[in-house]
Amino acid sequence: DIEAADLAEANALLKKHEAFESDLDAHKSRLTQLSELITELDKLNYHDMDAVKSRETSSTDKLEQLAKLADDRKQRIENALETQKRLDGMRLDFAKRAAKFN
Repeated sequence: DIEAADLAEANALLKKHEAFESDLDAHKSRLTQLSELITELDKLNYHDMDAVKSRETSSTDKLEQLAKLADDRKQRIENALETQKRLDGMRLDFAKRAAKFN
């Protein structure tokens, strides 16, 4: 979908992705808060810390993986956007040159 997008679609994809990144940042913030609570539980000698830490590690790993995938997608969108801008400029240049022959 990214590579086939025209200029307007690529711009829309970038805006949509930026909204996704904003949501992802909110999740990162919540995970940080959760980690602080887990530290408090550990200080209070919670009886099932192994399971809690395991879930924390799993959640952190998944969020990091998602963040990496999001970064990769953003780079692809930005590359497609740049390509479409160049193509749009070439089309405009061609139209200006072709107008001379009409």
